[in-house]
Order: sequence, then C-alpha cells, then structure tokens
Amino acid sequence: MANRHEIDVDGDLVLTLSRMRLADADAEAEDEDETLQNDELRVSSKVLQLNSPVFKAMLGGKFKEGTELAEKTGPEPYDLELPDDDVEAMSILCQILHNVYVPEIPKPMSLEKLAYICDKYECINALKYCGIVWIRDWLQQFDDEVPPMSDFCHLLVFAYVIDLPVEFSEISWRIFLYHEGPFSTASEQVKMLVDHPLLHTDIIKCLEIKRHESCNSFYKGVICPMMWDWDTSDAACSRASKALGYYVETLHKSDLLPRDIDFSKHKFCNLLDTA
Repeated sequence: MANRHEIDVDGDLVLTLSRMRLADADAEAEDEDETLQNDELRVSSKVLQLNSPVFKAMLGGKFKEGTELAEKTGPEPYDLELPDDDVEAMSILCQILHNVYVPEIPKPMSLEKLAYICDKYECINALKYCGIVWIRDWLQQFDDEVPPMSDFCHLLVFAYVIDLPVEFSEISWRIFLYHEGPFSTASEQVKMLVDHPLLHTDIIKCLEIKRHESCNSFYKGVICPMMWDWDTSDAACSRASKALGYYVETLHKSDLLPRDIDFSKHKFCNLLDTA
C-alpha cells in the first residue's frame, strides 16, 4: 500500500515515486531480495508548472501526461509516475514550491539528492533562499565538530547546482582546510567529486592548485628565518644561535621539517595552527 503525503489537499496531481526497501531479514523466502513500496505526493500541477519549465512542458503541453491531465473530468487527481526520482528529495522540493514548512534541515546527502531533482526539473531558483539557510546552519554546526569530508562534498555539490557562490566558496575553504595531503583523483576523501555528473568544473584540480600555492608560500615562510643573516660571530652573545636552534627544534617537534613541499601528511588547518 502506498504512503500518501497530502502536500496540497486540493491538488489535481499525484506524483507516484518508488521506494526500494530491503525485505525482512528473518523471512524464510530468501528469493525475495527487495520489496517495492510506493510513496504518493498530492500536489498542484499549476504550482509545478509555474516553477519548473520541465513540468510545464510535460503537464501543460502536448505530451501524453498533459493531454490526459487536461481531459480528466473525474474528482480524483491525475496520477503521474516518477519512478526514477528520490522520494525524500521530491517531497522536500514540493513542500518548498507549495510554501509548506519543512520541519527539519535536510541531511547533507539529502541536499545532494535534492540538487539532482532541481537540476532535472530546472527549478534551482526556488531553492536559493532555503539553500542559503540550510548551508549556513550546517556550517555553524560543523564549527563545533568537524564532520566527515563526504558531508562537505555533498554540500559543495548542492551549492554548485543551486548557484550559491558565497556558500560554495565557504564550503570549498572548509574542504581545503580539513583535507589531509594533496588533492587528487585518487584521494579517498573527495573521490565522490571525481567526474561527478552535476559538476561541470574540475574542482579537485582547482583545489590542488590552490593548495600547492599555499603550501609553497607556507614552506617559504617556515624556512625564511633560517635564511636570515644571523650574527653568531660574537662568542659572548649566543642569543642568535640559540634562537635559531630553538626554532629548528620546534619545527622538528611539529613534524614540519624535514618535509616535502606539499606537506602530504598534514591538513592545512593544522599547519595554520602550528604557525
């Protein structure tokens, strides 16, 4: 039996979405690997058409769905099957479009799924304000406890698709700070960004260029004191030699020397803290 969600109780359209669920592990019938359960969202076709050119073409044009919807005369809403769309993401989108309160902040992974839906139906403008608020709230939470790198990646994809440049820059900065070692396509930390279908820019390459430049500047700053003209000729005054020795010793204790210029075992945030 389908789960019905009344987003618009007077809506003339029901979106039917498939939700795959694992079968009961204790069931004796091992042949049943998965069971299919549908979710239904009752919405207004007019609202969808106003916010999405894709839905406008589908429901207001000469496509099969639009023709059947226009010719429908009964009291029951028209059923539109969208088996490929994520239930949670489509539900959130429809709530936003219908001005229905979304009680909880979507998880970072859910926001990435929402990005797929918004990109598919070309309705990113409707998500801009909510997107700014959601990302702001998540970043505030991440100030207290650094999350897995995957959460930052999910948020980055969402900010990119919804076209939120300020938030995108902030998330990129967090990834830059907390990523350990150089960025590359082989990095497990950001592997989900490699050839991501929603990203039309080689973000990993851009991050690595910035990191290499920053590490180079940091390295120059670290060794700069050792290049100064320290006056150690006066045996009676050993302050300069002691200061230089203490500085080098501190670098060794911090595991900064000897070190490759890319600081491959460091997070950049740790380098800044050490400095």
